[in-house]
Amino acid sequence: MDRKPVKKKRSPPKGENPGTAFYEAVGRTLMGCGGASLLLLLFVNQLPQNYEAYNIPLVNGLWAMASLLLLLSGLALLLLCRRSAPFRQWAERELLCFSERQLRKELRREKKKQEQ
Repeated sequence: MDRKPVKKKRSPPKGENPGTAFYEAVGRTLMGCGGASLLLLLFVNQLPQNYEAYNIPLVNGLWAMASLLLLLSGLALLLLCRRSAPFRQWAERELLCFSERQLRKELRREKKKQEQ
């Protein structure tokens, strides 16, 4: 039996990358909305419905697909945030670029106020 120490994958500490933290929050929100929508669909299916007047199975199918799409996109974002180093780097750069654009906008507004 081999006595080598097993290397554990080290996940990045929480809060180290604000871009990743933002996208993790978005992923959790999408997963929460998708799960809540599926639960609501299960509840609505239990209510009495008029199958002769409306195409209920089509609406329920579309609703379920939209809910699953939300759930899977949130899961994909969470997996990217935790497993993909290029995505984490991109998220950090994207957040920094966005904050710089917002700062420049705010500085232009202040400059215009001072000129008036």
